Amino acid sequence: MPFFAKLLIAIAVILSVLWFLNFNAAKKEEANFDILNECIQHVNLGLHIHPHLEIIINGERQTTPANIGVNSTCMRPVHTHDQTGTLHIEWKRPRDFKLSDFFRVWDETFNQNQILNYLTDENHEIIMTVNGQRSEKYENLIMKDGDRIVITYQEKQN
Repeated sequence: MPFFAKLLIAIAVILSVLWFLNFNAAKKEEANFDILNECIQHVNLGLHIHPHLEIIINGERQTTPANIGVNSTCMRPVHTHDQTGTLHIEWKRPRDFKLSDFFRVWDETFNQNQILNYLTDENHEIIMTVNGQRSEKYENLIMKDGDRIVITYQEKQN
């Protein structure tokens, strides 16, 4: 076999081994992923998106605090910088982030039965819309760039 063919085979084998090792490392990282144990930098990002969150409680828009997930030593993959409701989602490589990830970083509760300290009951409901369409995904919503997420806690409409 000519030298050039042997060289191409060797390169292909090396690249395959490197891909396999990287793939396994990414799978292991994903299996061990805990948003509260991860910090990111604004460099070498494979994912950088900005959904917008609005929370309305009994007709009053709630302020989403600035710097959720940001302190002097760490910036979580899901965080805020200001009070506009813009969520910043940044990670080393593409991956899905759920709305529950943001609420976990914020240390607040959100699901179909509770938003912040407000619980559903016989007189109150939680309605969530994404880009103007009703969604039943609640905390399991996978956030996308530009999503407009509105969570409304209100009296039930009969």
